[in-house]
Amino acid sequence: MTAQVLRAPHAGEQLIAVGELDTRDGRKFLTNTALYTVDGELLGRAEQVWIQIDLEHFR
Repeated sequence: MTAQVLRAPHAGEQLIAVGELDTRDGRKFLTNTALYTVDGELLGRAEQVWIQIDLEHFR
């Protein structure tokens, strides 16, 4: 995960969290998330890499 915090939210501030799947390549997923105020101010954003695992390997 790589993230950038532009401003910390204030206590009690209403916020909007959004996320999207950007790319899927086999078991690898690239996703993006962001946190906004209700007025549209970007507070922070992040990019993540997720790897799908086979649960049979962990039993």
